[in-house]
Amino acid sequence: MKSKNLLSLIAINFKKIACSGILGLACVVAALPLSKANDVRVNDANDVNGINWIESDKWLITSYGNVDEKLYFGRKKKIFNYFNEFLGLYKEEFLFWVMINGSGIGDGVGNDKTKFLCYDYSINDGITHYLIDYPQGAYNNRIFSWLEDNPSVAVNPPLPQGTKVRFKDLNLLYELDYPWIEDLLLSKTFSADDRFFLPAEEKHNKKIDVYVGIVESRGYGWQSLYIEDATLLIEQPSHDLNKDGFIDFLDFQALTDNWLKEDKTQYNIGDLNYDNKIDFTDYALLANKLRK
Repeated sequence: MKSKNLLSLIAINFKKIACSGILGLACVVAALPLSKANDVRVNDANDVNGINWIESDKWLITSYGNVDEKLYFGRKKKIFNYFNEFLGLYKEEFLFWVMINGSGIGDGVGNDKTKFLCYDYSINDGITHYLIDYPQGAYNNRIFSWLEDNPSVAVNPPLPQGTKVRFKDLNLLYELDYPWIEDLLLSKTFSADDRFFLPAEEKHNKKIDVYVGIVESRGYGWQSLYIEDATLLIEQPSHDLNKDGFIDFLDFQALTDNWLKEDKTQYNIGDLNYDNKIDFTDYALLANKLRK
């Protein structure tokens, strides 16, 4: 009886907020049976940190890392930053792969091998390099390799920064060249500390890149991953969409601000089932949360 009263209250308040338009749709959602929201599979088992997981399948797993200049050949080229400050001499082939991977480590010949050379295509018409002391993700944060604690992954479609991810089932059709890697992937909790953009022709629309640190061979070797149709457990997103410490009608307003939004370059606030769009399913999930 209590939940029915709450749903009635939701509908009444939304009628007060808006008689028409997108917000008015919430009235309909609040009055509908919400069991369909469970199309998103929430795992009842929590890990030691008490995380609730959403199960998601058909992911492509690949790997990425920081390229190492000592693996490459060619003449050296002077590199400057945005302020025209000299950063060092780097091999042209290495610079190409820095553009692809985002960063790399110098060989110490004409440059500082303790610094990471980074490339930012969004600054100065895509010709800006800069040096940092540690590997960095797209959020200007430090990232950690799969061999470290709290290892990092890059995810597309993007997840909220810091979202926890576990590999539930790799669904392998063949044994990996290094079987211990399967154990590593299945035993660790990863953090979505990075993101990337899929090309339009990409076959897989859900892809996760495991950060492996400094690459030890040109073809990645043992650090190379290519696993299709993996099943992931993703940390359930917060329903407090406006981050005011409460789950209430203001969160419906935040959700409707992004109604039908499908921006694949960033996480869309209100995408509660990680399907990269804001629709009735997300309304139902939020309304279901208010019922409890």
